[in-house]
Amino acid sequence: MDQKHPLAAFTTLHERIFLYKPLEASDPRPSTASQEASIPDLVVVCAWAFAQPRRKYSLRVPGFTFELPMANSPSPAFPDIAKYLVHYQMLYPHARILLLFNTVHNMLWRPDWMQMEDLQPAVWAIEDFLDSYNSKVEGKPSIVNEADTSTGVDGKRKREPTVVFHIFSNGGAHMAVQLAQAYRENIRMSSPPPSQSKTTNKRLPVSAVIFDSCPGHARYSTAGKTTLSFLPKDAHIARALGMPIAYAILGVAFLCHVSGIAEHVVIKLWRELNNPEGPFLLKSSTNDAEITEPPTSPKTVIPRLYLCGDADDMIPTQDVMEHAAMARQTTGLSDADANDVVRLEEFFGSMHVNHVSLHKERYWDAVRETLERIV
Repeated sequence: MDQKHPLAAFTTLHERIFLYKPLEASDPRPSTASQEASIPDLVVVCAWAFAQPRRKYSLRVPGFTFELPMANSPSPAFPDIAKYLVHYQMLYPHARILLLFNTVHNMLWRPDWMQMEDLQPAVWAIEDFLDSYNSKVEGKPSIVNEADTSTGVDGKRKREPTVVFHIFSNGGAHMAVQLAQAYRENIRMSSPPPSQSKTTNKRLPVSAVIFDSCPGHARYSTAGKTTLSFLPKDAHIARALGMPIAYAILGVAFLCHVSGIAEHVVIKLWRELNNPEGPFLLKSSTNDAEITEPPTSPKTVIPRLYLCGDADDMIPTQDVMEHAAMARQTTGLSDADANDVVRLEEFFGSMHVNHVSLHKERYWDAVRETLERIV
């Protein structure tokens, strides 16, 4: 990838959705089952809110438009998320990467149906990936682990495609949950591309989940700080103008939740990421099947990794630890097995979605080891 333009190798599917396809190799597959299990075929990166940089942010109120500077605003060619994309390309050169950006508008006032329409290109990208993967391995012998039960036309077992979600902050967690809903509802435009298959009621394929600085509780006190995180700390006038507006909007969102008009997005993502009937926690025997019995083995749980830091002033470490504890309890596994498949790494001194800057080797070692648990 061109270091000056981190997204240059990505195809734009939507203004906030980008897809990277590596060059096809004649035989990109490794020769051993242990190597195969450690390589993702698709990495879905759900970036934090404001990860897609802009020079200025427009704050509109009746009769006025304020142009607010972005905090440490880089050129749009240098999004902070790029360092993760580059590293994934280095670690897993044959993996596709689907990058999704979120906005505060989606989390505060845009209705689900509008977000579902926006996510259509991401749904099609995943469907296209699955079709492409199946067409390549169908009928070809493949060395697989014993957990694989799917077969090709020649009767030989083939491994399932591996799809890894790397989720940043509540903004990324919200995007992942919305993508799962869009995939489940299988939203289609009136004239979908002819190459896309029209399947319905499918669970989003998930092989492993990495949570960076999330999820956090819906706290009114920290929500305002997060909403205005794009502003420089020394932009006192902009913060003074934006703070009452931000808290007013957040207040309306909480009132809508309490009154039953609309569920608060953070409460929704907190629940859905640990939903045993959803796609993020427990495996299904097939892409369409639902698990009806509690798991009895770590192999029935989707490996996940929580990455958090004591210096995070937006999502407290205790929130992340609480969600991890709830996940472990929901799996029904013993404490030892649950701690193994639901891993938590706490960093010291690093701030929100910035753990990799101070702890790069430990950060990526934890990611790699989690992906090696995919079976």
